Amino acid sequence: AAKAAADEAAAKAAAEEAARKDEAARALEEQKKQEADDLREMRERRERVKKRREMERKRKEEAQRREEEERRRRAERKSSLDDDGDDDDLDVSGGGGSGEG
Repeated sequence: AAKAAADEAAAKAAAEEAARKDEAARALEEQKKQEADDLREMRERRERVKKRREMERKRKEEAQRREEEERRRRAERKSSLDDDGDDDDLDVSGGGGSGEG
């Protein structure tokens, strides 16, 4: 009877140890999964920030290009107005001041 009780206690202890190991393995697996999720989220966030900055840079470049284009158009209009008979510039050759023609 004592041997049977000892065997039963040993079996119970072994079962509890196995349950603890299973729980530890599950916790470790969950931790690894969480870390992988965290890494993926960080990568995605970094990618979104990168894309947003790229879009902002493109918008700024486009706005700057449009502004420069408008400035150039205004300068051309002013130049053509000056060439239409205003004697503001001292161009005596008779040609346009813009060098076109």
